[in-house]
Amino acid sequence: VDTYRKIFLTGAILLVDTQKGSNKILRLAVASIVSVLYFGILLAYRPYKRSDDYNLAFLSNFLLISCFILGIILKHCTDNNNIDEGVDDESGTCDQFIGLSLNSFKASIMVVILSMGMLLITVGFLILLTINKITAPTVCMVSSGYAPDL
Repeated sequence: VDTYRKIFLTGAILLVDTQKGSNKILRLAVASIVSVLYFGILLAYRPYKRSDDYNLAFLSNFLLISCFILGIILKHCTDNNNIDEGVDDESGTCDQFIGLSLNSFKASIMVVILSMGMLLITVGFLILLTINKITAPTVCMVSSGYAPDL
């Protein structure tokens, strides 16, 4: 399932709306839906034996969904979208769909700040996992004081 998701998100997504796909939100929406569906499969079935692999897959899929949603926010809050739709207010579609009055610059700054926040949370999570692995108790032999060779 993971391989099909990766193939779809890297190759088949280009076949969605081939005429104006790079200018519209449809590709981002379809990619978000596919990622959320995989996220549900990941939560329901826990396909990884090791908890570290599961945590990494969970976190990377969450970040992927966040990037798609931030892309949708950026697309809604560009100045070109508002001019094309005939909205007099510069932040009309952004305010209507996102709930914030942002122009393209403010939306870009918000996306950069949220991306940096996600990066810091990811690094913090990985550091926490590393510290937990390092400080995990190990079995030592009484005679030598070292871990047994298995």
